[in-house]
Amino acid sequence: EEKIFEANGVALDTDPALFQSDHGSPLAALKYGLNAIRIRPFIESHDAYAWALHVNGRDEEALGEEQKAMALGTRNALFFFHLGMIQKSIGNSSAAISALQSALQINEHFNPLHVIDARAALHALGAR
Repeated sequence: EEKIFEANGVALDTDPALFQSDHGSPLAALKYGLNAIRIRPFIESHDAYAWALHVNGRDEEALGEEQKAMALGTRNALFFFHLGMIQKSIGNSSAAISALQSALQINEHFNPLHVIDARAALHALGAR
């Protein structure tokens, strides 16, 4: 689908960045995430780029991008999940627990795969 869109001149950004981050190529995720920031510098773009940076092991940069995504105070469970997992990777356990708990409080069914990851991360972090 991405190839068809791109062949027809569609500039892909957040959706393929998130998909590639979770199921495909981390390098492709970076490409799409950076494109998202370039063409649509919205909070969703910062979130997608942050997640792409995270899956590429660039967590300090990812944290900065996720903070931009969260700057308006939007209560988005996926954003909080991403923030929590980034914080966990950096070693900020209390911030990770807070963000992951917020994700599940906002919507305990926000993503069939990430809900499992959020609960596992909370357990690994010793959260109750």
